[in-house]
Formats: sequence, structure tokens, C-alpha cells
Amino acid sequence: MKKLLLLIFTIVLFVPITVKAAGDPVVLTVTASSSGSTITYSGTTDPNLTAVKCKLYDSSSAEVKEISLPVSNNEFSGSFTNIADGTYDVACARYEGGTIKRAQVTVDSTSINNQTTTQTDTTAANNQETTTKGDNPQTYDAGIKDSMILLIFSTIGIIGSIIYLKSKKTSK
Repeated sequence: MKKLLLLIFTIVLFVPITVKAAGDPVVLTVTASSSGSTITYSGTTDPNLTAVKCKLYDSSSAEVKEISLPVSNNEFSGSFTNIADGTYDVACARYEGGTIKRAQVTVDSTSINNQTTTQTDTTAANNQETTTKGDNPQTYDAGIKDSMILLIFSTIGIIGSIIYLKSKKTSK
């Protein structure tokens, strides 16, 4: 019986454990509309995304405003106020960076409700960009579940080694 347990512990100890990192959650869609000098925008995200960063760019691609927003039930919304007349891009991405989704909107303060423009097709050239945060490779953040699994297998390996050494001493 002890030899069978020792064999099982040894096999478990040397079997590689493969942990696959989940893909980073991203912003899926962004829509924007204007009313007077206010741009209102909203969007949807993948599950587990907690915050997004949205930036407003003018027609010359200069950043006008920036805001960070919480995500609730895979959705976010916000507004930029006191915006001059013109055409703008609302660009939103994960707070940490990543794929950017854009929506274009025109502000005309003489009009009460301007047309809503939505861009959600990820194949459109102007709709998706990838930003990087430095040149660091992405890493996997092990949660408590992964740490507990590693602890259990390590403990099993130590116990198996102790049983083996004690059985070897008693058999001499």
C-alpha cells in the first residue's frame, strides 16, 4: 500500500501543471452623441473589466480631455462638457491600455440633438488600435486558487518524500 501511495505521490509531483493565462478583457463597443456643447458616450466591455479610460480627440488628433470611468455590469457611460463646435473622436480602452475603440461625433452647439455615430466593427482601420504600456511582456497574475493548487501539490510532494524516506529506513 505504501509503495502504491509513494508511486502516486511521485507521479503527481513530476507531472507538469499547465496554467493558461486568460486573455485581457477589452472594450467591445463605443457609441457617442452630442447635444449642444456636451458629448455623451457609452460602451460595453468584456466581463471582469473594472475600469476604462476614455479620451476625447479633436479633428487634428490632439487630445482635448481624458477621464477614467468605472464599469458596472459590463457597461460604462460618461460625458464631456463645454466642447467647442467641431468633429471629435471618443476613444476608450481598458484603464491599463490595450485595444482602443473609437466613435466619431460632431458637435454643433446650435443644434439640440446631433446624429449619433457608432463604430463597433473591429476590422475597420480607424476603429481599432493597439497601445502598449512600455516594452514589458504581459505576465499572468496568479490568483489565490492557483496559489492554493501549487501549495497542495507541493505539500503532497513533501509528504510523499517523507513517507519514502521513513519506509526506506524501516526496511534496512
